[in-house]
Formats: sequence, structure tokens, C-alpha cells
Amino acid sequence: MPYFLLLFFTFIGGMNGYSQPQEHSQDCSWNIPTQVQKKTHPIKHTKTAIFKIDNSCNLNEFELTIYNRKGEVIFTTTDINNWWNAGHIKSSTYFWIIKGKYQNNNEFTKQGSLKVK
Repeated sequence: MPYFLLLFFTFIGGMNGYSQPQEHSQDCSWNIPTQVQKKTHPIKHTKTAIFKIDNSCNLNEFELTIYNRKGEVIFTTTDINNWWNAGHIKSSTYFWIIKGKYQNNNEFTKQGSLKVK
């Protein structure tokens, strides 16, 4: 059965509204934001709030799914470099699940919440 060890969380303020927990598992680390702040582009007047997952893991498979409070899927991707722009949605709390396989074929599942401000 796959498992991961949660070693610590850190709060980093001032990085585009990100609060980044750092999790270490399978000899690699994950940085997954717990909040994103909407920013308005000064010229284009468009809003952005980027949910970007950083990790140092060698992955064979990756899938990210984001849900609203009603449990409806609002975003899904199998490309770890396809970041979610939450700038166009209502400020609220959203829930995410990441599933995949490490390079050694051990499966993993991670889940959490994301506050869009």
C-alpha cells in the first residue's frame, strides 16, 4: 500500500499570496500552495491566480483534479506543467486531489484544499 511521510509545513508570505506546505516523500519534495491571491494585470485588466505545483519527484504518471464546494470538477490535467489559473472564478475554497505513480511505480494520492482570495 502506498504511503507518504509528512515531515513539515512552512508558511512563506509575500509570494503572490502563496502559502506553501513542503512535503517530503519518496526521496523528493512537493510544494503545494494552500492559497492563491487574485492579481489584476495593470494593462490587460485580466485577473490571474496561479495554482502551481512544484516538486522534485520523478513521476511516471500525474493527474490533478480540482473540485468546487459542490463536488463538481472544475479543472483536471495530466500535465504537471499545466497550471490552473483561478483568476476567473469566485473567491472561495476549492479542493484538489493529485494521483499518480513515482518512477519506481509506487502509487500516491495527495489531497488538500486551496483558498482563492
